[in-house]
Amino acid sequence: MEIMFRDCEISTSIKCLLDDRSVILHGRPGVGKRSVFNGLKEVFPVPTIEVDVARLVTESADCGIFEESFDGYAKLASQKKAVLFVPNIELLKVLEDGSCSTIFGGQCCCSGSVFRDLCRMVALGDLTCVATTNSYKSLQRISNFYCYFTAVEVREMTATQSIECLNANKRYLEDTMGMLLSNKAISAAVTMTQEHFPHQHLPGKAIDLLTIVGEFEGCCNLKSLVREVSRTTDVASDELFQEISQQDTPMNSTDFQNLDLGAAFGRRFSAPDKNKPGQATGTGPRRKMVTPAMSIRSALHRVSMETSNSSVKSTSIPDSPLAVL
Repeated sequence: MEIMFRDCEISTSIKCLLDDRSVILHGRPGVGKRSVFNGLKEVFPVPTIEVDVARLVTESADCGIFEESFDGYAKLASQKKAVLFVPNIELLKVLEDGSCSTIFGGQCCCSGSVFRDLCRMVALGDLTCVATTNSYKSLQRISNFYCYFTAVEVREMTATQSIECLNANKRYLEDTMGMLLSNKAISAAVTMTQEHFPHQHLPGKAIDLLTIVGEFEGCCNLKSLVREVSRTTDVASDELFQEISQQDTPMNSTDFQNLDLGAAFGRRFSAPDKNKPGQATGTGPRRKMVTPAMSIRSALHRVSMETSNSSVKSTSIPDSPLAVL
């Protein structure tokens, strides 16, 4: 999976880890905190150990060994000099406060000081931890919590960034969902969720919509997306189709072949044709200059001729028109 638009968060986290400081990634649900951690693992060459708190509570609820299991993960990470990854670290505080049965069920009963023990190991330098949370403001009320973890905020992507990111990871999404996705379907999912689901956040809400539509419909196209959003929000299908038609879809390779180079890059790729009427010539009355758009082959030929006449000579014609810019 390709991580995009998260260079600032990843670089800040690496600086903290190099200084032996633990990091807490905070942001609203769906903004991509786990993707920041995945990008951190690719760049930072340190082994990681992940603890799924919810699964660990469910598996160890009957035995009452949650504290021992979590301490085992923490001690293993300390011995291996690995980074302990704890997603949704606020769950540990909930368990410590005695609200475990409310969240995980009536039969679950976990008590102890797991959260305090984790903070103590981090404060003493015995453990390096990277955690994520959706409710950082509640953790800020804990005394000296800012001394244990360095906060790195993960902000929401814009609609344009989300479309570009999802298009770049389209093959990964197709393998995960088990269905084919088109660029139009991804763009429509981002546009409709941004307009009609304001309480959720990109790019997570667009991925959730694509997943839900794929599970219920068996495929994911514009019609299935419009049906699901119309059913959820009670918005007319015609209005949703109008929103999709007004959005700007990303340019693909087919559209680039039909690109007007003269309009896109200026007069460098266009020249007056003396054989056509209406062009400016050396004799006769002055007429208005018209610069017709040239084809890609003609543009490349002209660039190669200009380069050969200059002091720096080119040995071959570039493969792409953008290579000459």
